[in-house]
Amino acid sequence: MKPDLYTQIQEASAVLSNYLNRKPEIALVLGTGMDSFSTYLDDLKEITYTDIPYFPKGETQSHQGKIYFGKVGSKEILVLSGRSHYYEGFSAAEVAFPVQVLAHAGIKHIFFTNAAGGVNPHYSEGDIVLINDHINFLPDNPLRGRNDERIGLRFPDMMVTYCPETIQTLTILSQKEKFKNSTRSLSCHARPLSGNSCRI
Repeated sequence: MKPDLYTQIQEASAVLSNYLNRKPEIALVLGTGMDSFSTYLDDLKEITYTDIPYFPKGETQSHQGKIYFGKVGSKEILVLSGRSHYYEGFSAAEVAFPVQVLAHAGIKHIFFTNAAGGVNPHYSEGDIVLINDHINFLPDNPLRGRNDERIGLRFPDMMVTYCPETIQTLTILSQKEKFKNSTRSLSCHARPLSGNSCRI
């Protein structure tokens, strides 16, 4: 029988922290097409998801199921290469578990990447889109069920889920580097979707 969620988070966080023997504050969760990012890290260490208790491991191709630790310049960073998805059969709570582990391990800033379609006809393949809000169409939510105050609030404030200062900084940097970017909202669905004329 599994222990309660808080104990699971503690145990998984302890394994990760003991392996790293460091306290990075920045994490990057990679989505499809970004698995080569680890090659840009210096002083690289890695651990597989299967080495961390209760950690879900998805089966999406190109999602390696590994956590990398290293440096980008002077910054220490934790990189999750791959993640589990609701459409693979995981619950919303299972999908959220790695983020809860990272928070318990001391991560203060987390960035997510993913490959997604868009309904804006002016988008081109490879465009960078910064997310400033989302609409959840899933029939599940990781906050559903009995709340444990040791993990978080019953009703967390969702008005500033995505840090405006970070979005502004990334916008300035992308303009400086001449990357095309825009800021939009993301919709979350229960299964992987390709566009069709009715939905768009």
